[in-house]
Amino acid sequence: MAIILNVIMFLCKFLIGNISGSMAITADAWNNILDAGNAAIALLGIKIAGCGKGDKHPFGHGRMEWMVSLFSSMVVMLAGYELVQTSWENIKDPKDLRVNFVVFLILIVSILVKSYMFIYYRKAGKKKDSEAIKAMSADSLCDSIATATVLFSTIVNTVFGWRIDGWCGMIVSVFIIYTGYSTIKETSKRIVGKAPDKELIVQVEKIVKQFEVIESIQDMTVHDYGVGRFMVAMKIEAYEPENSVFTKCIPEGISHALYQQLGCDSMIQMNYLIKDENENQIYSKIVEEINKIDGSILIKNFRIVQAETYKVIHVDISLPMKLEKRENEIKKRIEERIGSMNQEYRIIIRFKIMRNHRTEKLTQDLTKAAESSEQKTQS
Repeated sequence: MAIILNVIMFLCKFLIGNISGSMAITADAWNNILDAGNAAIALLGIKIAGCGKGDKHPFGHGRMEWMVSLFSSMVVMLAGYELVQTSWENIKDPKDLRVNFVVFLILIVSILVKSYMFIYYRKAGKKKDSEAIKAMSADSLCDSIATATVLFSTIVNTVFGWRIDGWCGMIVSVFIIYTGYSTIKETSKRIVGKAPDKELIVQVEKIVKQFEVIESIQDMTVHDYGVGRFMVAMKIEAYEPENSVFTKCIPEGISHALYQQLGCDSMIQMNYLIKDENENQIYSKIVEEINKIDGSILIKNFRIVQAETYKVIHVDISLPMKLEKRENEIKKRIEERIGSMNQEYRIIIRFKIMRNHRTEKLTQDLTKAAESSEQKTQS
């Protein structure tokens, strides 16, 4: 339906654009034929993305939709650039327009049709979580605004005789380029890998916390394969109770709950926390070492996990951007300090670069001060 509507609007606008001599209407017409092509490409991408898993593609073909969307967006930006050049020529050499009632009628109907397509695509895009459909929704909105701009320039030219057609054609071209850029930006985020939605994280945490023995969730990642297919990977931590057989069955229970409620696969690693007698000493040594390097370094998470024949110290460290290139140095110094204490321990250090590091540092300091004050009050 979208392809047919866009082709009809292209033919109508191209015809009245040539008859009236309006560069803005002609530019808007080419925008519609590009939309028809993009709709066809998007449907092809969605069709390919819907193919199931195979030996060579065990996670399906969902990401093909993103690749198709990226390609079509580049074509849109190129077309917008060409229209900028044509509109600029019209600005330098403006022409009188020849308009009638039919021109206004076609432009008004076009705005209404594109507004309907925007609403329809927006609902469908959210329902199916499809980048291609979301891109078509944004494109339809931009088209409505662009056509309204063309209608405005036509009215102004008819009533006042002002030749702003070329400038409005330039505005339409900018809308086309912006639409292509926005789609490339959003699609690239998913291809490169973006953080999962907060709503999804809350849902996963809610499912995991149904198992009361779980103390914490660590290193949660969501692998998005498109078309609603995704995999959740995480580590869960608990103190090993007397019934260790029950605890070892928890990852399978969580995995089944995630499958039933979210329809996703999962990879879950169970870590057993221990209350180590040297825990406070080890933590103090790490803090002491990082303070020698820079006082703005933060320890976000610290825990000790039991392995088969040794203990593993997990440390999550937040660094300001200025220390990004010193990760290896910091890691080496902490490992040497802990290694010199006791060969029983192994250490895993993870770094995260924080842009709003100063705010985070202040928040952590205020939290520590509040906890200290509360402890003094209780004592």
